[in-house]
Amino acid sequence: MVKTPKELMYDELVCFQTKSTIKENTLGIGISLKKSLATGQIKFVNPTMDLMSMRAFTKLKVRDALEGEKFTHWLPLYFGESEEYKISTEHYDHQLNEHVTEEKIVNVKERFERHFFNSMAFITNGNIHKPLNP
Repeated sequence: MVKTPKELMYDELVCFQTKSTIKENTLGIGISLKKSLATGQIKFVNPTMDLMSMRAFTKLKVRDALEGEKFTHWLPLYFGESEEYKISTEHYDHQLNEHVTEEKIVNVKERFERHFFNSMAFITNGNIHKPLNP
């Protein structure tokens, strides 16, 4: 059976750590920065080539690529997705004493934009709560 380019993208573009897809998480790459001690300006950026989810970077604290490269920051990548997806999550509600399924609509492009601005704010300011000032 022949797969469409979109189906191939979903199959091939996954986080190397969590195996999550574009639908489940924003995917990006780890990067290392070298800043000037005198000015604090970024001198160069060294990217890794392994796809990693934001969850792996923030929650699991992954800081090594598959080849052993170290990185300090995460930069999201956009793969042209503009569709909205319905994602279901299940958890146990102790008040209801039962498993509850929640569905939410995820707009991949909006999620990427939010993660991109947070990532750039952290890279430039060291804090996502300070506004990004290009």
